[in-house]
Amino acid sequence: DGHIVTAKFGNEMLEGVLENGPITAHVRECLKHFEKDVATIGVLLRSPSFKRFSDTRDPGQAGIETLYTDGAQIHVMNRRTIEEWQNASIQRRMTMASYRAGLEIGGDDMPPNIEDLIYEIRIQTQEHGTVPMHFTSLTPRCLVTQRDLRTGAVNAEPKNWNRTHRPLRPCDNNATMGANADVPPEANGVVIRVNDTFTVVSEKTQWRQ
Repeated sequence: DGHIVTAKFGNEMLEGVLENGPITAHVRECLKHFEKDVATIGVLLRSPSFKRFSDTRDPGQAGIETLYTDGAQIHVMNRRTIEEWQNASIQRRMTMASYRAGLEIGGDDMPPNIEDLIYEIRIQTQEHGTVPMHFTSLTPRCLVTQRDLRTGAVNAEPKNWNRTHRPLRPCDNNATMGANADVPPEANGVVIRVNDTFTVVSEKTQWRQ
């Protein structure tokens, strides 16, 4: 709750409420060694009136909405894609934390890049039974992946590597890594826990399914 303000995020104008409390203070404290004027940094919380379809669906579908500034509900990444494929040939060693995935998958049957091809998995949750999840498009990666999480230093990688070795998103030529994913509206509120198992059900038949 609070006074709604407008802020520019990329090429979009977003409406929200400035938090201006402990979260903002924490973020400013973390960034004070890297930014000259942390007083200009704020945390915008989405207001109850904010609605935007997830860009994983074209056209948008009711009940499948974006997580405010992200384009998708969930970003899925396969650990083996980073640990066994990218790190085998990139000078800067990447970690899963650098990509900030909302959901990490792994296992002997999940070879590098398999997340590019998967469309639907079904997750066996501990509390809500079997839940479907759809990998609907590849995730465009921003420049944040170039910043060291501990020192704040900026590196040209992995952006250059991703542009050379990864598919580019057709609509804007952006480099990709991982998959945008969502769940049906009836699965909202389902809890997925570490070590929940899943079964791959189907593969993609087009870029944006």
